[in-house]
Amino acid sequence: MSDENEPKDATDLTAREFEDAVANRKPMRRTRRTASDAAEVPVPVLGVGTGNQFPEPAGTNGNRWEGVFEPLETFLSRVQNEPEPAWLIPDLLPDRGKVFIVAEPSAGKTWLALLACKSASSDSRDVFLVEEEGSGRGLGWRLKALNMAGRVHIAHAKSVLIDDSACRAELVKRIREAVRPVVVFDPFTSLHSGNENDTEHSNAVRRHLTEVANANPDSLVIVCHHTSKNLERSAMYAGRGSSVFAGWTDVQLNLTHLPTKKEEHRVAFRVLLAKSREGHRGLVRDLLIDLATGEVETSDPGEATAEELDELILAALENAPAGLEPSAIPKVIKRRKGETLARCRALSEAGTIESSKSPNGKKVLKLVAESTDQPESDEEVAP
Repeated sequence: MSDENEPKDATDLTAREFEDAVANRKPMRRTRRTASDAAEVPVPVLGVGTGNQFPEPAGTNGNRWEGVFEPLETFLSRVQNEPEPAWLIPDLLPDRGKVFIVAEPSAGKTWLALLACKSASSDSRDVFLVEEEGSGRGLGWRLKALNMAGRVHIAHAKSVLIDDSACRAELVKRIREAVRPVVVFDPFTSLHSGNENDTEHSNAVRRHLTEVANANPDSLVIVCHHTSKNLERSAMYAGRGSSVFAGWTDVQLNLTHLPTKKEEHRVAFRVLLAKSREGHRGLVRDLLIDLATGEVETSDPGEATAEELDELILAALENAPAGLEPSAIPKVIKRRKGETLARCRALSEAGTIESSKSPNGKKVLKLVAESTDQPESDEEVAP
């Protein structure tokens, strides 16, 4: 026989007692339930409209990973009908996927992103431009110079943060409903609120970017990013911060500014295809934008001759009497690292430049100092 003073366990309460206990905060006491007590517990009647309204598909047993693998023949048959790669800018910028544009400040990142926007909008695509740098007047001038038109939606200086769940949800909603959307985030550093050098945070941002990109299978997401101060990094890892973003991208374009005269009203930059899953990695193109007409010229700079490279290297060293680290020279002259360092070795072997140590102990290259001794003359000096 149970003790009436012994506290009840919640699992032994009838429905009525439980409701009373919750409403009145009565102390629970333990009693044994009888068959008549059980009859008081309400049980929903099964019928039409009751039960699991969202059953798992037949054969899945609730396991989303069942059937994750498919036979080779099935895979090849499925993917052979996928469309061939297409380009907004031929051989450089694809019409869909994930793209990073990496460059120093004022090198042309925004101009290249806007060219992609113009190409997309002229093809009746939805464009979403998130621009967090510069003035509204300056952005408007660029849009007018390119004769931008079409379904272009702009968020200027709105502090859009992809690591904000509410903001990201709105982005995903807009992109999911859009027509083959192109999304530009400029610059990357304004897109999140954490440390881009922290791997854990960078992986979280990477997942957020993937969520946005996957909202629409026809989307193109472009992120403008600044270069790292570490000159030893290869072209693929030229972006500032964690290297996880280099792995995330389908395409990475590295830009260098090409000088033009102000009176020419033109903008020019060199584009290196540093990474591409579909194109030719290492491809280089020069782009020139006529600010009066909005027209764009694309040219192949070709391979620089050895003499041209030598002149550029010697001029750079002449402007740096203290010398330059070998890895810095390609950045200074804006040429490919491999061929530039090869010419540096050739000039060193020829005795034109020499290697020495900087005050902080690092290797630098300098011009060979010219001798100050006067050459002997074959002519006799008159008495």
